[in-house]
Amino acid sequence: METKRIAAWDNIKWFAILLVVMGHFVEPLAGKSTVYQGLFCFIYAFHMPLFIFISGLFHKDTRISQKVCSYLGIYVVSKVFDYIPDALFMDKYYLSLLKAKNIPWYMLAMAVYILLTYAFRNCDKKALFVVFFLMGLFITYDTVLYKGDLPDYFAISRVIVFYPFYLLGVLLTDYKTKMVKLFENKWVKFIGVCIVLAWLLICLGNIEFVYKYRPLFTGRNRISSDWAFLYRLANYLIATVVGFGFMAAIPTRNLGHITTFGSRTLQVYLWHILLQSILITSGVWDTVFGVNAYMKVVWLLIPIPLTLFLSLKIFRQPTDFLMKAPRGLSKKQETK
Repeated sequence: METKRIAAWDNIKWFAILLVVMGHFVEPLAGKSTVYQGLFCFIYAFHMPLFIFISGLFHKDTRISQKVCSYLGIYVVSKVFDYIPDALFMDKYYLSLLKAKNIPWYMLAMAVYILLTYAFRNCDKKALFVVFFLMGLFITYDTVLYKGDLPDYFAISRVIVFYPFYLLGVLLTDYKTKMVKLFENKWVKFIGVCIVLAWLLICLGNIEFVYKYRPLFTGRNRISSDWAFLYRLANYLIATVVGFGFMAAIPTRNLGHITTFGSRTLQVYLWHILLQSILITSGVWDTVFGVNAYMKVVWLLIPIPLTLFLSLKIFRQPTDFLMKAPRGLSKKQETK
């Protein structure tokens, strides 16, 4: 039986996926402009923790094998999408399914999060959250883990660093409706807008200081410092506070197509990998958008129509197939 969708969460998910796409378009500009460095830090500080938190908020200990197989399937397809432009335009024919360094890492992490949460289903979730929260704080001291490409294999660094956000969502899963009621409060919404704007101003007004700590925001890098755990703690606090502000700032009422599109974020995540990679590896970025400041602004605006475009029904394949195929297989097995 399908549960009734809540407009507020679909709205948040669509604007969150817009941030994801925008972040991946900002990244190529980060080395060319201090303004884009500020925008990079603004987005990366909270956009993936937010998405992972929402995923945990809707976690259910049902059809686990189906969900894990589905996300692994989407991960493989996204890796192929990431590989095709490199092979066509850059003559790079290297594909590693075990190393999740680029955009597809989130699909692999989701499969791991679902499996881990189910494996620990009989454990005290609060205690589990504390354990992984501490692991996230102190993992940066593991010099063995952060050698070469090891942190990217199975996205192990990101899985550990961001898993507390998934668990936080699991802990609050029974409060989804109450959270929406909270976001409907005008004062909470005002505070949310102020938080987001304040973080944006901090990133743009202190670019050199904030950008220095950009490795923290990715979840796959370590900070070489005796006080590294305090940096990670600050990272967690920023992601939580700004993420809350972002959710509170989003309208809770039905926004028509935007609300509908909020249920299709997976397809946007998958297809934008291919399209963005084609634009960059084919040379379109260098010859068209990288020529002057005006075209760089145009490049930054592309994510808005692109996210809307990729939210259309026509792009529901192959994500719909991959999300439903394991279910169909299990039903056939049940009938035998």
